[in-house]
Amino acid sequence: MDLDGATQAMATPQAGLRTHPREALLDLLERIARALEAAGRDAEPARAVARRVQENTFDIVVVGQYKRGKTTFINALLGADLLPTAVVPLTSIATRIFYAPRPAAQIRFLDGRCEEVPVEDLALYITERGNPGNARGVAVAEVGFPSEALKDGTILTDTPGIASVFEHNTKAAVEYIPQADAAIFLVNADPPISEAERDFLTAARPYLAKLFFVQNKIDQVSPADQEESLAFTRRVIQGAVGEDHILIYPLSARLALEAKQTRDREKLARSRFGEFERELRRFLQRAKGQMLLRSAAGKAGRLLAELRSGAELERTALDMDLRELAAKAEAFQRHLDDVERARFEDKAVLRAQVDRLVAECIDARLEAFQSENLPKMRAALAQYAREQQRSSLGKLRHALRGEAMRLIQEALLAWGGAEEAGLAEALKRLLQRFTEQTNALLGKIAADCQALFGVRFDLFVPEEELPADSRFFIADWFVADGIDLAVGIALSVMPRAFVRRRILAEVSRGMAEKLDMQCGRLRYDFLRRIQDRVREFTKAMDEHFVRAIASIREVVERSLALRRDREEAAALARGEVAGRLAGIAGMEADLAAIAARIGGEA
Repeated sequence: MDLDGATQAMATPQAGLRTHPREALLDLLERIARALEAAGRDAEPARAVARRVQENTFDIVVVGQYKRGKTTFINALLGADLLPTAVVPLTSIATRIFYAPRPAAQIRFLDGRCEEVPVEDLALYITERGNPGNARGVAVAEVGFPSEALKDGTILTDTPGIASVFEHNTKAAVEYIPQADAAIFLVNADPPISEAERDFLTAARPYLAKLFFVQNKIDQVSPADQEESLAFTRRVIQGAVGEDHILIYPLSARLALEAKQTRDREKLARSRFGEFERELRRFLQRAKGQMLLRSAAGKAGRLLAELRSGAELERTALDMDLRELAAKAEAFQRHLDDVERARFEDKAVLRAQVDRLVAECIDARLEAFQSENLPKMRAALAQYAREQQRSSLGKLRHALRGEAMRLIQEALLAWGGAEEAGLAEALKRLLQRFTEQTNALLGKIAADCQALFGVRFDLFVPEEELPADSRFFIADWFVADGIDLAVGIALSVMPRAFVRRRILAEVSRGMAEKLDMQCGRLRYDFLRRIQDRVREFTKAMDEHFVRAIASIREVVERSLALRRDREEAAALARGEVAGRLAGIAGMEADLAAIAARIGGEA
């Protein structure tokens, strides 16, 4: 590219800074992308950041016990009867609602299929009535809707109720929590918060950066009862989340929905829905917008630093004697080869450390768990059998089998919940060491580059560009598939006490087998999540590492090729580099102004 073209690719008057910081940053990112292309570099990193700013999505999940009015609450936020409601536990599938110019729905199935359906047919897929026990194999429903509440990239997710009579509903709600950016937790004025809701809240709190608490259905109780219920709910929530100052929004979603549909301002005021909506908007504008813009501005700054370092390196290389440049390029390549070999060794060490983590933190501890807990479970099962003296033999078989599976599930869930925090922390330490090793290698490359060419590159991996910490959350690994009994018909003529002992012995034996099987399932669940996390993490690190090396290697090789060409070409290249450096300086000034405005509006 000629000098004018290179400069035009980056130069835009600072008049753009008079616009909103978001638009100014998007404009700057496009200029950075063009500058990267002008320098023969990949512009995708700049355009990827721009897409994140443009999409600016934020996932809010609505959770609570069944019949708390979650679906009505979402409909009230949208101002329309979009999702089906009923007087029985209804929602059975998580439903994501996002902005679209016109209503539309699609169903994603567990087998990977995706099918567009009419919005009015949603009940056939997301409700217990239309899809009992999720017989249709639905993974999630996605609904587009033209609501102002969603226009800024907010995605609302309706979840099945926890602690409903349908166990799979609770599992679906629990599994969705780690995917959300924030949550709205609904309780009722009458009855107030339950033990199941408290337990769910305690388990979910570590996985959410922001929680809104809403007390729904205040129109169904007197003001005095509502205040008493609110005080009780606040005390329970404070104990569950370990915080002293909890803000709860009392409201009526039903009144709010009716008011919005009929444009009844007086009813909307009585619903007290507006106070919550205003706070939600303030949070989204402050947290979602500012956090994303600050992150994008940081990435833009690093891309500009890459551009500056690359241009300075190219200028230095073009001014060098050809033989000196060739010798330094050869020396730098040898350094890169050494670093890449060390990188390969570091990855092999990480794999070995992960294998050791699995052996020490999962396999050995699971084996100890089985040895320690099986006798306790058998003793508890024997005590339970003694309490069933009046049961018939058929009922005893059924009851003991159910109790055995309950004991296994209860013990393993408790063990898994206690172990997963330590396991996640151990994995985090491994990945931190791997990051430090990678940064040390990148630091060596930067030092070599500075020693050979006098230009310093900042190649370190920024923490915010790494995949987020693994969110270990108990998955649906437990399968209550029962215990087979080898109790024959001949026993029906044996003394009752003998048969009872035989049934207990058979269930006790089967319990040991099922415990071993369920331990295997839990191990697989932990192992799969560890492998997924390591794979995701190393992929991100590899991408940064390859890009960092390529950014220097390409400049050196291009400069060497130009110096080997005629001197006229090198002179033109020097002029182009000077133009790029001037453009980079202008963009750096613009970024500083944008960053100051972002900080001022935080």
